[in-house]
Amino acid sequence: MARLKDRRTRGFWCTTIEICEADVNALLRRGFLDRMQRNDPAAVERAIAAVLEQL
Repeated sequence: MARLKDRRTRGFWCTTIEICEADVNALLRRGFLDRMQRNDPAAVERAIAAVLEQL
């Protein structure tokens, strides 16, 4: 609980998202995700984080 409070204090949110195969394919096409890692949840998470960092 302390980590959540710390993150909120720093302006971070923790949320769950649902993505579909088309979203994974878009990450692949745009170079955020390697095709060999398409079924690795941690790799997909890192790819989504990379997209968000560009916003």
